[in-house]
Amino acid sequence: MDDIERAIHGFIANVLLEGEDISFDEHTPLLEHRLIDSLNVEELIAFIESTYSVTLSDWPHSKWETIQNMAGLIHAHSPHFPEAAMSTTPEAIVTDYEKSVARYWNEKLDDPINLLLGAEDGLVHHHYGLGDYDPAVLSGSGADREAAIIRELHRLECAQMDVVLDALGGMEPDNRFLDAGSGRGGGSFSVHRRFGCWVDGITLSQAQIDFATKLAARHGCTDKVAFHLQNMTRTQFPDGHFDRILTNETTMYVDLAAAFGEFARVLRPGGRYVCVTYCVNDAIAPTSADCEAVDAHYGTRMHKRSEYLAALSAAGFSPSQVTVLNSQTIPYWELRSHSEHRTGVERAFLDGYRSNVLQYVLIVSERLPA
Repeated sequence: MDDIERAIHGFIANVLLEGEDISFDEHTPLLEHRLIDSLNVEELIAFIESTYSVTLSDWPHSKWETIQNMAGLIHAHSPHFPEAAMSTTPEAIVTDYEKSVARYWNEKLDDPINLLLGAEDGLVHHHYGLGDYDPAVLSGSGADREAAIIRELHRLECAQMDVVLDALGGMEPDNRFLDAGSGRGGGSFSVHRRFGCWVDGITLSQAQIDFATKLAARHGCTDKVAFHLQNMTRTQFPDGHFDRILTNETTMYVDLAAAFGEFARVLRPGGRYVCVTYCVNDAIAPTSADCEAVDAHYGTRMHKRSEYLAALSAAGFSPSQVTVLNSQTIPYWELRSHSEHRTGVERAFLDGYRSNVLQYVLIVSERLPA
């Protein structure tokens, strides 16, 4: 190992062994990509282990993720996928659309309709709710009324997650779960709380990763729950790694064939994939003004319902359950339209669901044997 390589290895090792909270700013010395490209990761591991008398399992996952995300070039073992082979990290954000999605969520930092709902229990969801609301919450006035609405909206969002948890089926503590499009971690924490399993959440938003990682510490689950800057259409996980995969209102941002093909790769045969999404009911119409309004509001690219089933089958999945949840989600949108923090998209969802051109569906599929 020459002096340049030793300097590079030492720099990375020092960062890895610093405190838990690591940040990079304009004062941080950055390594040239051509030098990082030349690193042999196995040499790096040997260097750090011999120099600092540590083993791979001693490295805090958050520190290695920080290095990985900073450089965008090194992919090493982690406690969450110990059997992964060393490889070059694929770029998570490449296309203009992927960049726009990442920018949207990185800049959406002060959204009260999400943050207020999860303020008390630390479960910040980025999905909608199911079930009837208590009309008594509308009987108050002023701040008390709004607080009651917020609590009830959160209850309905947690009720939606309960439906998802039931659909995932039983999992053991040694099972592995992928939350594809994990947002601020509400679903990931709910899964870990129910099953105690290993959880990996992936998103294109570094802001969401930072937020969720802090919440993981609050929930005391950093040993088994981690968040990564990865693209669900091209992840870094090994074949057959997961027992369950969930996308909870996230597939509107991706190409279905690419995403489902990747899920089929990283899900073990017989594993289960649960998808919750809003989509166009193309049995009625190819699109509608309401569907287009929802897409414009969130920057999504809504798919047709028939495309979901076709793409799942083509990727090697067998859909076992397709449930339309329009009637269960309409009350949530009715209540949200009364909130001071409504965003203006409520009318499009209500009209779309009532006309049935827009559908809110739960799809449960099993990965077929190869």
